[in-house]
Amino acid sequence: MEIKDFIKARRKQLKMSLQTLGDAISYTPQAIARFENGKVKVDIRLIDDLIKALNVSLTTFLNGDIDNIVTYNEDKKFDEEKFLQTYKYYKEKCKISQSDLASKLNINKNRMSKIDRGISFPTIEEFKLLCEIFNISYETLYYGIIEEPYIESNNDGKQKNKSLNKINKVFLSLFIIFFILFGGSTVGLIISNINDTDKNLGSQA
Repeated sequence: MEIKDFIKARRKQLKMSLQTLGDAISYTPQAIARFENGKVKVDIRLIDDLIKALNVSLTTFLNGDIDNIVTYNEDKKFDEEKFLQTYKYYKEKCKISQSDLASKLNINKNRMSKIDRGISFPTIEEFKLLCEIFNISYETLYYGIIEEPYIESNNDGKQKNKSLNKINKVFLSLFIIFFILFGGSTVGLIISNINDTDKNLGSQA
């Protein structure tokens, strides 16, 4: 079932009016009607509010599975920055160019560029295609789940490792532990050798 049809079917299943659903997600009844008749594509940033209002899980909603409803139990929220980071990560991992991705999504390069820069966000239909292309789950992309340290190329061609600070902290902690365990005795040994040397020189004199 298409998203537009699912929204309408689930709304009626819950005996919600256009006004009630609109109030729940801060949209007008006219906007909800346009979503349901397919005149307006739903931006993925609206999914969180929709699945909560319709009391369905993210997967149920995106699959349009009206006959097998899994109710809303999400403990995560959509974050624009995390989504963009995750999108870039899997795009780089798949080694797919901007033009090739635009072609697969059936959108122009200008819109693809805006998505790449976080100026625009995919529609639900485009989002589902992205998950298929990247071969990842809806939850992975929507909630920004990256299992590996992410290295992102910036505009100057440099790379920044998102986990670098954590690594530095680990090394610093290890150094402090090493110093506490061995540093004191080492310093004491050096001072003792210096004192012995001074005594020997004193005896010779």
